[in-house]
Order: sequence, then structure tokens, then C-alpha cells
Amino acid sequence: VERDGLRLTLRAGTHDETILREVWEEDEYPLAGMELGPGSVVVDAGAQIGTFTLLAAATGARVVALEPSPLNLPLLRRNLADNGLGDRVRLHACALARPGSHELDLYLTYTNLGGHSAVASIGPRVRVSALSLEELFEREGIERCRLLKLDVEGLEGPVLASASPALLERIDALYAEVIEHPATEADRRPGEPSHDRAGLTAYLEAHGFQVGRAGGSGVLFAWRA
Repeated sequence: VERDGLRLTLRAGTHDETILREVWEEDEYPLAGMELGPGSVVVDAGAQIGTFTLLAAATGARVVALEPSPLNLPLLRRNLADNGLGDRVRLHACALARPGSHELDLYLTYTNLGGHSAVASIGPRVRVSALSLEELFEREGIERCRLLKLDVEGLEGPVLASASPALLERIDALYAEVIEHPATEADRRPGEPSHDRAGLTAYLEAHGFQVGRAGGSGVLFAWRA
């Protein structure tokens, strides 16, 4: 599939086609007005096969992409190479999680190749590496993140709720696809907000973000005025 000079290879008959439609056609994560370009940093957590990563990198921004699934990584690497974007994209073959979670169990699904989960036991289990936001920012030398995109299948609550106020101050805007699942609440630590949409909305507002929804989708959008 090609768009505006970008080429994306999909697995026919899989959820890749749904993700392509949501991201490229329905603009689930709008980039207009984000003022991305050389010198700006985008973090794409849950890069899958690169559908959003390619769009962000095409703006000239530096993209730090994370993808833990061994079923997605080969095609993600191919899509980056096919578009000559290796110099703009730094890929980490790992999950994003709360601090101290250097490894976690990832449950694979062969029906929704964008839905591999560390929360729900939906299929075969593999052990994958993990980084916290703090560790990622330190490792990549990120002083300012223009945009953080979170599609981490239920881990968005633990990731955001465990981030320090100082780290959240370094994020200008974020998109989060919030998965409400009993297991995310079971993982909630003392003092953390509820990991559902309402809890995360209140938490982000308390840290200086305005919060709404991205376009017509259910993706949570938070930005600083």
C-alpha cells in the first residue's frame, strides 16, 4: 500500500488492514497542528508494523518506536527499510511498562496482530524485554517529547500512572488508546489513579494537560495549552 510516497507492506486478510484504515484513512492519530519536524521527538509505543511510525518519521521528526511482538518485528523492520527511514527511527524490540518491569509476559494473538497483550491471557505466552518511560527517555536522551503515542493494549494505565511529574512535564502531547480491563485495575498500586479512561483523564488534567478525544475516535488525546 502506498500513500504520499510511503510504502507499507501488510499481511493480507489480517488486522493490519484495519489498523491501516484507522491510522492512514480515518486519521486516528492526527498530526496536523503538531508542528513536527527536524528537532522534534515522537515516541511510538506499540508500533506494530510501522503504520503510525512511518507517518511521524515522514514529517522529519526523530521517532523512537517500541514493539515487543516477535510476530510484528520482522515486518516493522522491513517497512522502515523499504522507506529509507532508518536514520530517523530508533527501534526498541521491547514493551513499555512501569518502572522495575525489565521483562514481562506477552500473550500473542494470531487473529488480531495488533492486539498482543501483557494484560489478558489470549494466546501463547512469550517473555519480552520492557522499559519504563523514565528509562526510555534517559536511554534516548529525550529532553522534550513533542508527541507520545500509546497503543500498549492495557498497559497505558500503569505506564502513565507510574511516570514521575517531572517526566510528564517533558511531554507536550499524547495519544492513548485506553483499554479498560479488570487486570489493569488489579495491577493498580497505592496512590495511583484508576487506570480507566475517567481516572487517566483526571490524572492528566491534574498534571497540566487538557484532555479530549482524537477526532471521531475513542483515542484519548492530551495536550498542553
